[in-house]
Amino acid sequence: MSKSDKYHKFQADYNLYLEYKQGNIEAGTILYQKSYDLVCRYAYKYASDSILNFQDVEDVVSQAISEAFSKSSDFLGKSQFSTWVCGIVKIKILQLFKKKQLIKKYECEWLCETNSYNPVDITIKKEIFQAINNAYELLPTISKECIYLVLLLGKAKTVAARELHLSDYNFGLRYTRAVEALRLNFMQIYYGMNTVY
Repeated sequence: MSKSDKYHKFQADYNLYLEYKQGNIEAGTILYQKSYDLVCRYAYKYASDSILNFQDVEDVVSQAISEAFSKSSDFLGKSQFSTWVCGIVKIKILQLFKKKQLIKKYECEWLCETNSYNPVDITIKKEIFQAINNAYELLPTISKECIYLVLLLGKAKTVAARELHLSDYNFGLRYTRAVEALRLNFMQIYYGMNTVY
């Protein structure tokens, strides 16, 4: 079987993708409708995990589809479009899973650091950590990435800036704003002050 024959069965998806990239919105809509259900079914099988919930998975699906239809995407027609999007979903879910595991690890370590066995003290610490986590989840994606790379992974800001394809100056601004937004969100959630950012 020649290479062209091998990929011939995916030609319909590839043609729709090319038409969409050239400005045909209807072609993109057809491609979206053909792919959405399969991508969702693929993603939701991860939602039963104790770390990932349905909202996490819905966010991943939304991000993956948005990325697949973005100007910078590069579907080559070597598979069905839905299979290609599922590949994006898989990568994003693995990344999210690692982040959630790391946050859980920090929670356990932080709780173990308390010298008190008083259940009230432990409960308060759990509530504080949950408020911090909820405040983090409310942040825009870029703000989460800035905080994750520097505060959770301990990377230098210059390294984090390169990973996010930002200048050092731009990253510094975004990181400062992200930390401030995290603080304000926490104050709103835990103390009922100010507004959520």
